[in-house]
Amino acid sequence: MSMQIKTDNKPKEKSFNLLHLIANNSVPLLFLLICAIGVYYSGINVKFIFNEVVTRIGRNSFLVLSLIIPVIAGMGLNFALVIGAMAGQMGLMFIKVID
Repeated sequence: MSMQIKTDNKPKEKSFNLLHLIANNSVPLLFLLICAIGVYYSGINVKFIFNEVVTRIGRNSFLVLSLIIPVIAGMGLNFALVIGAMAGQMGLMFIKVID
């Protein structure tokens, strides 16, 4: 004879709590607020700022990738970072010359 225990396995509905959302994301929200205030008072076009941010992220990610690949390939850390940095800078210079 088996006993069956009735349980209520219905998922509890999560209510949307704006205060909880703001408290959990207070640092990114404060950063965005400070950035928005800075953009407003700088008087620079938002399109220009966005273009510069995207360009710099692309350039910096290229340099980070050039530093990571030699380390993953198994070179010694001191040698790999120097070679990666030089290779990344040379690659960026070649891109600027071609572009």
